[in-house]
Amino acid sequence: MLIWTQAERVFRGWMLVSIGMYFIGAVGFLLIGSWIPGILEALLGRPLGFAPYPAMVEGAFWRALAVSMMAMITWISWKAWRDPRANANLVPVLLLSKACSTSVYFLYFIKDGTFQYLLGMLTDGPIFVATALLWW
Repeated sequence: MLIWTQAERVFRGWMLVSIGMYFIGAVGFLLIGSWIPGILEALLGRPLGFAPYPAMVEGAFWRALAVSMMAMITWISWKAWRDPRANANLVPVLLLSKACSTSVYFLYFIKDGTFQYLLGMLTDGPIFVATALLWW
């Protein structure tokens, strides 16, 4: 039986939360991914005065990649939760994913001033920071 340090127990708890977040994200992107930008714009973007979401076809191609990425980081979180010592080498992949998405959202927001990009940055950025701090 493995005995986890206090830091490992806290990290495992965060990974358990992450499993749920990423799994729900994968299912959400799969089922309602094409509607998410419009819903966010209608509920929050327009009332707060942000630029409209760029008119473009999101398409199944991008949703497939989003679901794939969410499935991958769900699996990484599950492996890290099961044994953070043995699977520590997987966590940098999760961190890379969150750092990339945060950076790209930031650049898109600077370029367009669109609410969805700000929201993406403010979602993935804190997840990256929390995961990095708890992992290190």
